[in-house]
Amino acid sequence: IAGYFPYLEELFWQGGEVFLSEYFEELFDLALTYPHLKQNINTNGILINEKWAKKLAHKNVSLAYAIDGVTPETYEHIRKGAKFADLLKSLETLRKYKTMYNENSSYTDKMMTILSFIVMKSNYRQLKDIVTFAKEQGFDLVQLNPVVGVVDLENIFLHNDQEALSYVYTIMPEILKQAEDYGITL
Repeated sequence: IAGYFPYLEELFWQGGEVFLSEYFEELFDLALTYPHLKQNINTNGILINEKWAKKLAHKNVSLAYAIDGVTPETYEHIRKGAKFADLLKSLETLRKYKTMYNENSSYTDKMMTILSFIVMKSNYRQLKDIVTFAKEQGFDLVQLNPVVGVVDLENIFLHNDQEALSYVYTIMPEILKQAEDYGITL
């Protein structure tokens, strides 16, 4: 892929957890040498430490955190083995450097952070809190996505869960207004 860097405008790093890859850092650093190349990273964010936060925060990077719950109970229920406290630590570290570097950066060098929320049976009632959480954590954008690839009852869309879907459709105008008030793209 490195041979394509001079010709690419945008690159999406995803599939599993890129920060676990032994060669990701080398590729990421090499891609940074091409100022026209925007890097988009999908992650659960748990492995973002001080070193990574410094690298990510002042570059032409878009970082999408997959966060499926805004309370420890919901987050840890959905993300088996993950700890909500680790997520918050990662977000705090990144927010510190993002604030520091973005203040005096040009538009193309500003980091964008995205909260990617997969709506499902276990978390749809947290939609009313997702924009507030995004604001508190310094996110620029919130993505609400349907759960895909899951055929059990967690998939409220596939199973046409009327109670859940009614709640989602009823709460959306409030969420949209809240996002607008906070200056967060939804």
